[in-house]
Formats: sequence, structure tokens, C-alpha cells
Amino acid sequence: MKSANCLDFDNKISVIIPFYNAEASIEKCLDSIVSQTYRNFEIIMVDDGSTDSSGSICERYVKRCFDENLGIRIGVSHIDNNGVSNARNYGIRESKGKWITFVDADDYVEKDYLKKLIDGALNWQKQNIELGIKNESVFPVMVTMTNHIPKASSTSGYDYVEKGILNRDSHVWAKLYKKDFLIDNQIFFKEGWTIGEDVLFLLDIACILGKEKDISVIEDDSYHYIYDNSQGAMNSSYKASYLDQIRCWDEVEKRVLPLKGEISEFTYVQLSVVQCMSAMLVASKVARNSKNISRDEKKEAIEFVKKSLEHSLRKNRTFLGLSFGYKVKILLFKFSPWLYLQLYRGWKNTVCK
Repeated sequence: MKSANCLDFDNKISVIIPFYNAEASIEKCLDSIVSQTYRNFEIIMVDDGSTDSSGSICERYVKRCFDENLGIRIGVSHIDNNGVSNARNYGIRESKGKWITFVDADDYVEKDYLKKLIDGALNWQKQNIELGIKNESVFPVMVTMTNHIPKASSTSGYDYVEKGILNRDSHVWAKLYKKDFLIDNQIFFKEGWTIGEDVLFLLDIACILGKEKDISVIEDDSYHYIYDNSQGAMNSSYKASYLDQIRCWDEVEKRVLPLKGEISEFTYVQLSVVQCMSAMLVASKVARNSKNISRDEKKEAIEFVKKSLEHSLRKNRTFLGLSFGYKVKILLFKFSPWLYLQLYRGWKNTVCK
């Protein structure tokens, strides 16, 4: 078996970086990727219609890399602003590697990030060959870098729904994907979604895999997620599309309901808990932006939250599965949504001073 350090095209990694108005962070992100110890990779930057200087920063970065003769295929494409899902899909189609990884433009990675990911694929292959389960031409479909899943040589798609997607490993970064699997199964990001596109992408992979243990799990210590991105959907001003936070998990429920008997009953309780938490996130977002939202928008959001909570709490053990803080929030919201919005906004304004 070839070494992970061997510069063979079989193990080339395409690093896809979608960005929109990321002038404050894009250079640090790119610096962290160019300095990787594993050198068989390309960088595909996709400018999602930026209006700041991030596009020109990337153009200068491309020229600098060529001038310094780093031997890395690097390029930037400027496309119309159609959202991160469209930008990532563009990157998938443009990629030349056997493997794909996504890095957000406001994040950065350690020097061993790609090395650990490819080693996760090669070690998985080696272990399964030794067990007589796989042949040498087969690799895992996905390597996930996470501390939320008990470390194992392999995890099935159904297990990943419970132990990954519903257990805080619901993001597409810090992972390695086998490109052929994505293309052959037409797995792309759902365009038009502003929140939850990561979850649905991962769910597509998990449901297609089913019982097949084709996911490799490795330790998470090389990807640095920067939460306070002011351009991110979670931190932007309230928009009606923020209700996608609820719609996303409703879609997950529709997809996993037919899997009863294949996945544990606890998974459905866990999903209901996540639905409750997501509904309250929307309520909190409305509260924080209350002065900038019309009364009609508030009423629409409140109805969405109420229906989601009513639906989820009808399921056995859901309320018991919530943390004390969420129990208090939900009880207060159910008593009076408008009072909850007022109290939450006042509390948040106090603690954020």
C-alpha cells in the first residue's frame, strides 16, 4: 500500500473554500492550507459574489503562490451570489482530486490537517484489509474529524445519523469525502437553503450507506472553527429564511422515519430534542433582533416555533431529554411567547454589555 506522503494522483485532495465578503480572514485561512505537510492537494476558491476586497485578495494570493513556485494547483472562480450551497457544488464539479474537503473562509487549520485526514482513509483501508472485510481498491466514503463519536475503525451510515448528525457532528468541514461516491450518487448541497444544508448533505451520505461501515472516525484537533463570523447565518440580522433552522430538522425527520427498525428508538428521541432546541434558537434570534422585525414577521416566526415545539414534545421522553435551561425556556415560551421574547432580549442585552 502506498504511503500517505507519496505524491500519487490517486490520493490527491481538493480543498474547496467558498467565500463571501471574507476579507478579514481569507488570507489566514489560505496561509494555513498552503503550509500543509501533506503536499498532494489543490485549492479551489469560489467567490460567491463578494462585494468587499476578498476576491482581489485571493487573486493576489494565486499570483503569489505561482511566483513562489509552491507546486500547488490553486485557483479562484468568481460567480454570482447564489449562496454557499451553490458555491460548494461549483467547487465539487471543478475539483480534480480523488478526495474532497471543505474549509470555511473564516476558519483555519493546523499543518497536519490534510495528513491526518488522508491517514484516516488509509488506516481504515489497512485495518479492513487485515480483517478480510475489504479489498485494496476500496476506501472509506468519508473520514470525519470529531470528538463527538466514540472512536472506532469504522462506522455505518445509520450509526452516523445517531452518533454524528444528531450529536453535534452536523457540519461538513473537518471531513474528507470520496469524490466518486458523491458524483455517482448525485450528492450535492441543497440550493436555496440558508441554514441546514450541511445536515442534509451528511444525511444523504448516511442514508445511502445504510448498514455499510464506510465512515472512518479520527480525533478532532486540527480544524479551528471560528464561531464569531459576523457574516455567518447564525450571527446575521434576522431574516425570514432563518426559519430554515426548523425546516431543516423537519426534513431530517421525514427522511429517518422510514428507517424505523434500522436505527435505535433513542435516535428519534434525540431528533425531537434537537428540533426543540432549534425552535428555541429561532425564538431567541427573533428576540435579539426584535426592534428590526415587523410584527407580522414575529407572528410568523412564533407560529413556526409553537408548531415545532408542539409536534416534538408529543413524542415520549422528549422533554426529559432536554437540559434544565431549555426546559425553562420552553415552558416560559409556551406560557407566553411575547413575554419570552421580551425577557430574553432584556437578559441578552444585560449579559452582552
